[in-house]
Formats: sequence, structure tokens, C-alpha cells
Amino acid sequence: MSPDLLRIQLFVALGAAGGLTSFLVALKQDHYKNDHYIRKSSIEVVGGAITATCLVYAFQENQYVYVFTFLIGTAWSHIIQRIRSKITSIVEAVLGDVSHRGGR
Repeated sequence: MSPDLLRIQLFVALGAAGGLTSFLVALKQDHYKNDHYIRKSSIEVVGGAITATCLVYAFQENQYVYVFTFLIGTAWSHIIQRIRSKITSIVEAVLGDVSHRGGR
């Protein structure tokens, strides 16, 4: 196996670990309002792995490239959680507004 392939696999694993860590912390803090855990964790873990693997090449000469890979995976997961939370609050606000109008 070539050293480049091993390095890419390490980037994928560290990005996925960052996404998984962020997901588990959010799960422990009851961040998720429904029980679609498999779908949400898949998006955060696989997305973290892919995003980290692609973005880490900007830092590949840095001695902390592996730390950056993990942090990029974590950041991806946090961004997805924030977007999901924002969309949920918008939908809840709209549905709340609609239910108040329908009650008149």
C-alpha cells in the first residue's frame, strides 16, 4: 500500500472521528429532538470524513495536519447541527404562526 493511500485513509478516519465525537457530545446533551439518529450520525460522520479529507490538503505541509483533520470533521458536524437547529426553529415558528391563525 502506498504512503499516500495510507495518509488519505488516516485523513478519512480522523475526519470521521471528529464528526462522530461532535455527534456523540450533542447526543449526550439532548441536542436532537427526534430519534433519527442513524441518518443524522451518518450525515455528520461521513460528511466530516469527506470534508476533512478534501480541505486538509491546504494544510498538508503543516506539522499539525492530523489535528486539523480532526477539527475539520468536528467543525462540519457543528455546522450541520446549527443548520438543522435553525431550520427546525424556522419551521416551528411558521407552524406556530399558522396554528394561531387557524384558531381564530
